[in-house]
Amino acid sequence: MVRTAAIGALSKIGFVACLALGTTQAAYAATIALDNDVDIDWSLAGSDCENVPQSGCPADPVVVGAPRLVLNASGSGNLVFIEVSNIEENVSSILLGLNVFFDDGTPVLVPFGSDQLRLGTVTISPFLLPDSDGDGEPEFKTRLGDFANFDDLPDGIPLIFTVFADFAGSGDARGQSLGLITVSGAGTEISQVEIVPEPSTLLLLGSGMAALIRRKTFRRARS
Repeated sequence: MVRTAAIGALSKIGFVACLALGTTQAAYAATIALDNDVDIDWSLAGSDCENVPQSGCPADPVVVGAPRLVLNASGSGNLVFIEVSNIEENVSSILLGLNVFFDDGTPVLVPFGSDQLRLGTVTISPFLLPDSDGDGEPEFKTRLGDFANFDDLPDGIPLIFTVFADFAGSGDARGQSLGLITVSGAGTEISQVEIVPEPSTLLLLGSGMAALIRRKTFRRARS
């Protein structure tokens, strides 16, 4: 009778441990949303559009292709392209760069420092930009490897890049977008990352629960 009860209890341990693993994974998994950081510094009739919105204030610039996950980021300097186009005529300057994250959403830090690593920063004057595709509009085009601090990227691992930019200017923009930032080439556009515990951690948690059940079962069987 004692042996039968023990064997029956042990046969349930595998099921309970698997259930514990699944429950633990669901409980500890987390999703981190990613976003670009694009601001405007715009004045209209002596007012700051950010604090006093008016009908002539511009719409935010549009970003396409970022946040972006690049699998071998340090080896993709010539494979990822950044372009600023459709620039509103009253834009006087554009500040542009990229924030860098590991593929779990945690920031990459500058070597031997505590600040987040940024690629860039580039200051763009739209008046000096060429019309490279002949459409009558100036464009700014560059590659990932052309940004300052590119050589500080960790070697050979997946990294996430988000755009940071600031469009400055003044005048009646009539609700128009101030520009279009496009990131293309190697990599995939993403909006979030899901953090899941390592399998070894889940196994330890599940094994601990199984051992606890085993001790209680045998104690009950002996009584």
